[in-house]
Amino acid sequence: MTGPVKAVIFDHDGILVNTVAADFLACSALFAEHGAALPATLWAREVCGNADGYSRLFDILLTSTGHGQTTERLRERLTELWDKHFVPEHVCLMPGVRELLARLRDAGTALAVASSSDADWVRRWLRYYDIERFFDAVVTGDQVRRRKPDPAVHLVAAAALGVAPRHCVVVEDSLTGVAAARAAGMRVIAVPTELTRMCDYSAADQVLQDLTDLDPARLFLAPSGICRQVEDSYQCAENFDELWSQDPSGTRRTTVASRPGRSPRMTDRDKYNINLDVKFQHLDRIDVPAVVAACTEKWQNRTLTQVNGSVVRLGVIEGDFHWHKHDEDDEFFFVLEGKLLIDLEDRTIELGPQQGVTITKGVMHRPRAPGRTVMLMVETTAIQPTGDP
Repeated sequence: MTGPVKAVIFDHDGILVNTVAADFLACSALFAEHGAALPATLWAREVCGNADGYSRLFDILLTSTGHGQTTERLRERLTELWDKHFVPEHVCLMPGVRELLARLRDAGTALAVASSSDADWVRRWLRYYDIERFFDAVVTGDQVRRRKPDPAVHLVAAAALGVAPRHCVVVEDSLTGVAAARAAGMRVIAVPTELTRMCDYSAADQVLQDLTDLDPARLFLAPSGICRQVEDSYQCAENFDELWSQDPSGTRRTTVASRPGRSPRMTDRDKYNINLDVKFQHLDRIDVPAVVAACTEKWQNRTLTQVNGSVVRLGVIEGDFHWHKHDEDDEFFFVLEGKLLIDLEDRTIELGPQQGVTITKGVMHRPRAPGRTVMLMVETTAIQPTGDP
C-alpha cells in the first residue's frame, strides 16, 4: 500500500526544458562531419538522460569512420557544436510547465528538480525561463557520487524536501531516468519526447503525451508490480533513517541505521533545507551574521564558499538530524552560537561556542541542537550532507 503523494520530483532536460532536440542536432552534426548518420533510436537509447552515453557515440565513430580522430578531439568538437545549438532559439520550455508547476505549488506540493546535468547548466535554464522559484530543492549530477540510472540524485532530492521516497512521484523523459526513479523506490510518470517515443516505457507507472496531460488531482497512481515490491520494503519505514537503510531490492544497507529511542525526524512541515550552491565567490566579503539573520527555517544548511576541493557551510539549526555516515569524507563542525550535540554509537559529543570537532569518515553520527544553534562545517565538495545512500 503506497502513501499519499507529498512531493513531485522533475527531471530537467526533456521534461522542464526542451534541450534534447538541440542535443540530438549537435550529435547528428558531429556524425555528419564524419560522413555518418546518427539513428534517433541509438541516441534515445544510449545518450538521452545518460551523461556517460556520449562515450558510446565516440566509440561508434572511431570504429566506423577510421578518420584518425581521438575521443578527446571528438568531445571537444561536440562541445563546440553544443555551443552552437544550445541557444534560446533552439531551447524552449516544454508545453504546460508553468501552469503545472503553479497548480502543484498552489496545492501545497513539495517540488524538486533531480537532474544528471551539472548545476550551472540546470540553473541557467531554470533562471532564464523564471521557473526556479517554484522549486524547494534542485539537485544535480555534480552534487552526487553517481549519476542516473543510480538513484542517488532522487534520494538526495527527497531528503532535501523531507519527504519519504514512497510519497514521491518522479516525472522523467528517458529510460535512464525511469530506471533511477524505480531504484529510488518512487512512483514514476514517463513523458517521452518526440525523439524517445519509440522506447519501451513499460517500467513507468504511467506514460503521458506531454505535461498538459498531468492532472495534479490524479497523482494517486495505481503502482505497477515493480513499484509494489519496492514499497513493500519501505512500508514500515516512516523516516529517512529507516528508508535509507534498505535499497529497492530489499538488501539491508548499513549506511544509515535505525536507532532505538531516537527522536522523530523532522516532518514535511518542519523539514530541513540544504542548499549546495556556493553563495559567495572568491574575494566576496562574507557577512555571516547577515546570512544567519536571513535564515527563518529551523534547519538550514547553506554553502558559503569553496576552497579548492572543500566547501565551508553554515548551519542554522534546531532539532534533530538523522543517523548517517560519510563513507569517503571526514567532516569538521565548529559552533559559533548555541549548543551542538553529536550522537555517536557509544557516546555524545557536546560542543559550545568556539568549540569544534572532526567526525571521521565511516563513523555513524547524528547532529542535534536543543535550541537555535549556528555552526560552520568544512567538508569536501563531493560529500552528500544527508549521508551516502
